[in-house]
Amino acid sequence: MNTIIRPVESSDLKPFLPLLYSYIVQFYKQPPPNFSDLEAFVKSFFQSEKGIQFIALQNHHIVGFATLYFTYSTLKVAPVTIMNDLFVIEDKRGMGIARQLFQACQQYTCTHQFAYMSWITAKENKEAQRFYQKLGAQEGNWIGYMI
Repeated sequence: MNTIIRPVESSDLKPFLPLLYSYIVQFYKQPPPNFSDLEAFVKSFFQSEKGIQFIALQNHHIVGFATLYFTYSTLKVAPVTIMNDLFVIEDKRGMGIARQLFQACQQYTCTHQFAYMSWITAKENKEAQRFYQKLGAQEGNWIGYMI
């Protein structure tokens, strides 16, 4: 099946918001966000100053997405990207869609001359860790903290 990977557009808002909501609440078991806040969040990417979101489409249906945030690295003295999300709906996993989304993020990072792309995943998300290792990624030297 043909998969199209492209940036999220305003016409994608209505079908994309329920997927993003499900990702937050069902997949990551986080408190439900206010739907108008979620909509404003997605719309903020349309200006593309803080990041970009990509969607995967099959037969005009959104089956996955990835989010890249733009920030800076003091050590590289350059802008970098952080892939904050990479998600494919369960019944479409194993079809190469995550790889295509990942490659879109990687290509965007290179094309726009960011120094590198980094990302994190949950300790218990072993499926994602196996996926990243298959792509040749290695665990980094840094330990993440939150407060």
